[in-house]
Amino acid sequence: MIAYKEFSKLNIRKFYPKDADLCLIDNGFECALGSAGCDGFAFTYFAWPENDPQKTGEISLDFRDEYAECPPRIAQQILDAVKLPIHSKMTKQDVVRILGEPKQHSILNDDIAVYEYRVQGELESIYKVLCYFSATLGFTGIQIVREDLLES
Repeated sequence: MIAYKEFSKLNIRKFYPKDADLCLIDNGFECALGSAGCDGFAFTYFAWPENDPQKTGEISLDFRDEYAECPPRIAQQILDAVKLPIHSKMTKQDVVRILGEPKQHSILNDDIAVYEYRVQGELESIYKVLCYFSATLGFTGIQIVREDLLES
């Protein structure tokens, strides 16, 4: 994966068409970073610490067709940009083969399981990567978070 410095510069608007209905929230958005600012949709967004809007710290991508927030082409462009060698059509076994055994596994509800990984990036950058899998829909989403920005 890319170094923190490069991750921080990523902007969701570079991946979507100019007429995409993205929503900018300056602060108060609750995510893995805590209270943050974000740009995107309900489940697909780029977020940053409230005190530093120029520092992307979290990327969340929702692959579910029902919301149509993150089409496969855009998802792949974003995953390629962060140099995470996975794609939205992978099975849980494919992801484990690439990222290894998850650090943690939890069940969100009857249908969704979350697999947590700690992924080493360039220049000592470390990311928390959460992969969401549905028993009925497959790989439904991913969150990529800079570990240095996580609330303790």
